[in-house]
Amino acid sequence: MDFKKEKRPVYLVAGALTELIAGFAYAWSVVQGPLIEKYGWTQTAASLAFTLLFVFTMVAQLTIGKRIAKLKVKTSLAISAVLYGIGMVGCGLIRGSILELYLYFGFFVGVSGAFAYPVLISYGVRLYPEKRGFGGGIMAAGFAMGALLWAPITAYLYQKTGNISLPFIILGIFFFIATLVLSRLIADIPPRFEEEFNQGEQKAQKGLFEKSRMEMFKSPFLYLVYPSLIVGIVTGLMIVTQGSGIVRTTFGMSVQTASVIVGLISTASAAGRLGWGAVSDRLGRQRVLIMIHCLMGFAMIMLLSVRSEPVYIVMLLITGLCYGGFSTMVAPLTSDIFGSIHFSENYSFMFSAFGVSSVIGPPLIAALKESTGGFTGAFSFGVIFSIIGAVLALLLSISVRRVKAKRAAGIESVQS
Repeated sequence: MDFKKEKRPVYLVAGALTELIAGFAYAWSVVQGPLIEKYGWTQTAASLAFTLLFVFTMVAQLTIGKRIAKLKVKTSLAISAVLYGIGMVGCGLIRGSILELYLYFGFFVGVSGAFAYPVLISYGVRLYPEKRGFGGGIMAAGFAMGALLWAPITAYLYQKTGNISLPFIILGIFFFIATLVLSRLIADIPPRFEEEFNQGEQKAQKGLFEKSRMEMFKSPFLYLVYPSLIVGIVTGLMIVTQGSGIVRTTFGMSVQTASVIVGLISTASAAGRLGWGAVSDRLGRQRVLIMIHCLMGFAMIMLLSVRSEPVYIVMLLITGLCYGGFSTMVAPLTSDIFGSIHFSENYSFMFSAFGVSSVIGPPLIAALKESTGGFTGAFSFGVIFSIIGAVLALLLSISVRRVKAKRAAGIESVQS
């Protein structure tokens, strides 16, 4: 399929639907309990599978990210479909060893994500160079909506079959076919599209610098934006991955009811990715990053203190909203600060923020739950992380403003 500018909405929707399929990972809290009950694993051991998924996605991006970026989008998604199908069906054929879960869900599903999620986020940002937050936000929102759709479907299939293995097999086959079909609706963006786009009435958003990956590593801006994103994503992941367990432990909800809450958190996350992305196009990425950290900190404080079920659930939704915001900020912040020329290369590293966060967040909340029997420890860590993130985001904002002020004053040599 040849790329046509007027078909950008079609490409965007097809990509978002593909991300929706990949977003099954966020329904993990719904399948974790039944897996533990069936095989007798500990919560910490089972939650490690989710962590490994993000770790293998990160490792694949860091090691072969440059090669993935050079593939046609259709080719990348076809590879993702095969790996995804193998991983999901494999989960349904597990005989009892936790290592099998790590292999199929952690490795196969994780590596499949490296060929889909970051590829499509990058695609969305490049597809709409005049609204990078919007383009990347739509793609990220599709991924976040995964739990809204797949959590209740998985819970329903489990309830009807009484065997958690069957939903994995059924969905695995469907995911494989649907991803291949949707990939045929996406066209690769021409290399000179942004340059040609700038010749029209609308203009692409310009980056603060134009830096290669090695140059980015030498920039102090990286060491403000990267950890700020990590602490925000860690806090969000702790809640998103254990949403079902949190409400079941705190209020004694059934698996079916808890899956609805998981779906609502997923909806909030999707809304955050789309909403914060669009808002950041208007207010500026650094300013929005500060706002999200402050709102997340407020939600963590409230979760520590409130006992009202409706208020508690609202705070969980706010957490999902903020997590979506952090997730959607990664790609446009990369482009805004380090430029568009080396964007795919730089984003393949910045995407590792998700992998690093998954190594910290889910294991941390699982360990705290096992040691204390509750989630107050995780919420306390969330408050601390939010303060750290807000301070880093503020320093980033000040640094960006200084660079822009110097350029406005005519100082050409601005160190970064």
